[in-house]
Amino acid sequence: MNESELPLLETESPERATRPTRDRTLRAVTGVAVLAFAIRVAIAPFVKEIHYLDAILFDFECIRAFARGEFADGYLHWVPPLFPVAVALPYRWLGDLEWAGRLTSCAIGAATVFPVYGLGRLAVGPRVGVVAALLLAVAPYHVGYSVEISSHVHYVFYAAFALWAGFGLVRRPSWRSAVLFGAAAGVAYWVRQEIVGSVLVIAAIVVLLPVVAWRFPRVSLAAPSWPRAIGIAVLAGAVCFGYAFPIVWWTHEATGRWVISSKGGVSLFARGRVLTELTADHHRVLWETQISTMEDQQRLSLIEPILEDPVAVFRWWSGCATKHVTENLPRVFGYALTPFIVLAWWVRRRVPRGALFDLYGGMLVLGVIAQLSFFYDSPRLLLAFLPLGMVWGAVGLIEVGRLGPFDERSM
Repeated sequence: MNESELPLLETESPERATRPTRDRTLRAVTGVAVLAFAIRVAIAPFVKEIHYLDAILFDFECIRAFARGEFADGYLHWVPPLFPVAVALPYRWLGDLEWAGRLTSCAIGAATVFPVYGLGRLAVGPRVGVVAALLLAVAPYHVGYSVEISSHVHYVFYAAFALWAGFGLVRRPSWRSAVLFGAAAGVAYWVRQEIVGSVLVIAAIVVLLPVVAWRFPRVSLAAPSWPRAIGIAVLAGAVCFGYAFPIVWWTHEATGRWVISSKGGVSLFARGRVLTELTADHHRVLWETQISTMEDQQRLSLIEPILEDPVAVFRWWSGCATKHVTENLPRVFGYALTPFIVLAWWVRRRVPRGALFDLYGGMLVLGVIAQLSFFYDSPRLLLAFLPLGMVWGAVGLIEVGRLGPFDERSM
């Protein structure tokens, strides 16, 4: 038998050679998710909700209506339906609204490590993805929201998926990736409307890719032509708006006004005037009509003395003080260092490696999720960082990911 006729050994296949490493990485991320869920379930009975008022005013009656199957009544509460439906399903089985909401938030908060890992792996490499997932699993700010009946943690889950798809669009612009990103962002819109900011930023980066490729020819960037880039950005926005239009129409029916984003777009383009009026009117109507059950009135009575509870004080500290560590610091840290990381690669032509770079990458991933998913937090700060932090950051991470850490055998 000739040597050319010998069967190819399985060990000679690069795909099969990297499979054990990929399986080991997925097992590690699954372990991080189990750890995150255990942490959240363990502390849930000891944490009183600072955000009870929002849950009572906006969510409880809507969840009850969906649980009863009264969808028309649920739509009248001006709450995007994906979050209340997610809580209504276990509520029908458990019969306890509070624990149904808490367990749903714990589960969705723990599951968020998977899209965070996917974004980190796509942006930089598998090690950074695992580090980002671990940081999210133990971050006090995210843990605190994950034990509350709040749409916050649900939105972060879907927003992380949308940003994962969005970075895939930036990395390899195509019609298919545009549809995928638009659909993911549209689903996130059914939880909270702030995802509009992410769509604007990702679309702007895609449109600027031909400029970056022309200005920096040394960067091997899969940049489309200018008309194709504009078409891809428009397609992503159109798909997202197609998913979002029922919510926009529904909000118009409930308020009489066309509002695309209840926070991001309003605060940026209308300077908060419409949002202030809508919020004030909606709170007044809710106070007068919806706080009708004795159970909800008892919950409201717990809000006043809540800061006298040591556990509640710790919850307040974890929600306010550590917010600067888990959100604001990664933003500034990641955006400020990204150009220097890119410059170091251009000078040395080597991909940075090591535990410090993995920690930097993990913080950058969380910073991007925090900044882009909650666009309304500081739109002026985001616009200031957009040219430097996002465009340079996208180009730099594309190059870093293309050259080295994507080799999973380096794990």
